[in-house]
Amino acid sequence: MVLLANVTSVKNGVAGDDSCLLSKGEHPFITHDSFVDYRMARFERADFIATKVNNGDFIEKDPCSPELIRKLIQGALASRKIPREHKKILNDVLFG
Repeated sequence: MVLLANVTSVKNGVAGDDSCLLSKGEHPFITHDSFVDYRMARFERADFIATKVNNGDFIEKDPCSPELIRKLIQGALASRKIPREHKKILNDVLFG
């Protein structure tokens, strides 16, 4: 399973969720100061992602660094916007 979450540009200095702020250039995909909007986060099967990439619905980007992945996970665990059941699944998978 893969947790999908939207990355949104910060507008007028305001982020809708400040649990994971991303600076321009932190990843090649991030061209503006942004935040991860965990409100709409959802789990999908890995084969769903592969199908979307193969169909051209999703565009494959450079992989995230281990540090960025840690930041994304920490943000998800800290966010008050992510659905509780998603946070529970992350905790169970990461910490047993």
